[in-house]
Amino acid sequence: MIKHLMIAAAFGVATAGTAFAADAPKDPQDCMKQAFELAKSAQSKKLSEAKLGEVEELLTKMEDQCDAGDMAKAAEAKAELSKALGN
Repeated sequence: MIKHLMIAAAFGVATAGTAFAADAPKDPQDCMKQAFELAKSAQSKKLSEAKLGEVEELLTKMEDQCDAGDMAKAAEAKAELSKALGN
């Protein structure tokens, strides 16, 4: 029984990593496209001034990572941004 649980847990971790990697930007152009899509999503929501400030800061962070070519950190910023927007 424990062996089955360990296998299931390992599979879950492996699958989660794959899903995250599949959603990560592939290159700076794709990264900026994803940032633009998140910005459009933010515009469609009625955000408080505080939340809007947080979203703008996270968008800037993501765009900076895109420009630097650091797709891993851009993906992290994207995840934070999506969470802030409730996506």
